Amino acid sequence: MPMLWLLLFPLAFLLRSATATSGGGNTSCTQESCGNLTIRFPFSLAGAQPLYCGYSAFDLTCDAGRGRAYLSKTFRDRLFRVVDISYAKKSMVAAIAGDGGCPVPDFNVSASLALFPFTISGANKRLVFFYGCAVPPELRLPRLCGNRAVGAYISGRWGAEDTLPRGVPANCSSVGVPVRRGMEPASLQYERLIGDGFLLDLPPPLGDCDGCRRVRGECRFDKLSFQCVCPDGKLCPNFAQSNSTTHQDRGNFRLKIIGTGIATVLLSLVVLSIVCIIHNVRRKRKRSASLNGLIIDGGSPLASPKKEFTFAGSLLTHISTSFSNSSSTKSSM
Repeated sequence: MPMLWLLLFPLAFLLRSATATSGGGNTSCTQESCGNLTIRFPFSLAGAQPLYCGYSAFDLTCDAGRGRAYLSKTFRDRLFRVVDISYAKKSMVAAIAGDGGCPVPDFNVSASLALFPFTISGANKRLVFFYGCAVPPELRLPRLCGNRAVGAYISGRWGAEDTLPRGVPANCSSVGVPVRRGMEPASLQYERLIGDGFLLDLPPPLGDCDGCRRVRGECRFDKLSFQCVCPDGKLCPNFAQSNSTTHQDRGNFRLKIIGTGIATVLLSLVVLSIVCIIHNVRRKRKRSASLNGLIIDGGSPLASPKKEFTFAGSLLTHISTSFSNSSSTKSSM
């Protein structure tokens, strides 16, 4: 029975996207709030608004207890916290949501946002964490990650070529994080920089939502097109086919919206396949060992590599895993 539910999960996601209703019976797109955020088109709030109240990729979940909103369509729950939304400037600020462990992100930020229809702004700076080499004391973080020393520095604008500071070896492994400003020393200010978030540019609007509101209409994104719905529930005249972007822009945007949904479903299928394979291997090994009298009480389970799939579908290894593996090797020696 549990396996059946896992198999039905991707289908449930497709049905949810197709019906575009996730507001608990509510059909209105009246703006909602989460903490200090006002949530309205092109965003939608899961559980409070139908999915058609915004772009599917802009669906948010709210932790009401803490007053924090998160992007819903990420490969890991609560991966990006939404700090601020500027509807006038068509931008938003998102921050990597830490889990209280190692502060160094264990995933590729750019890849995890690749299928979303917004882009990391070039106005951000690049905060670089490096490890796996001799870390200069002046750049070293005061805490260890997986029993390994990690360094940090600010490297110019996001998207520009990374320039190594003096004393940093060229053979280091590294991960970059966009941040809104540079604060030195980065090795002491990194948690504040990550918590302040980074700037994201939203795509051009698909329709004249401001004009729709002026005639008391309700902005929606249904059947991959912008709609202005009047109070009587019908499409408002002059807004049914309204669009403020070019045909090519609309096509690219819709492809990203579709791609986001497909990637989520494929990711679910891949994870399900891995779970099934590991489950079957464990069961077969346990059965084989039992038949041969090799299983004893207290035996260790089959080890599984800690891997993480990015939203774009690429397989990444946790930085923390590589740290712990290295530490284990040293201990055994």
